[in-house]
Amino acid sequence: MAYKRRCLVLVIWILVTVGVSGAAKSAGTAFSSSFELLDKKVQTSENSG
Repeated sequence: MAYKRRCLVLVIWILVTVGVSGAAKSAGTAFSSSFELLDKKVQTSENSG
């Protein structure tokens, strides 16, 4: 019984991995992983003088 459960868990993980990969590919470039900060000037001790 433990062997069957291991196989079931392995199959589920493979299906989840394939599903997530397919969803990521179908999303295409609609999602961006770049990070940009707002254009704010930060006052430091060097600039406050």
